[in-house]
Amino acid sequence: MDNGDVYNESYYKNHLGNIPYTDERFLEFFRHVAKRIVADIHPHTVLDVGCAFGYLVGALRAEGVEAYGIDISAYAISQVAEPVRPYCANVSLFDTLPSSFPDTYDLVVN
Repeated sequence: MDNGDVYNESYYKNHLGNIPYTDERFLEFFRHVAKRIVADIHPHTVLDVGCAFGYLVGALRAEGVEAYGIDISAYAISQVAEPVRPYCANVSLFDTLPSSFPDTYDLVVN
């Protein structure tokens, strides 16, 4: 089994506590995190390793940050919202990043 297979639909619906990952409270949490990152760190480019559905990537982009995300879960990446999808990829940190991604980042989060 590929490690990405562990993070499938069942994982995101049933194994993250009492609420599914699609709940609005997760989106709100990542919006708050993005605002704090921008206020405290002021990055221009961010790579979110393990971005799941791309919530933090989307929230950072809404704050004006050039944010990108990667995740080993093909399922998670398939759930990324359409406007954020070009900035997220189904690759491991050990793989070559897509050519559309920057070569360097001010901040890498996990």
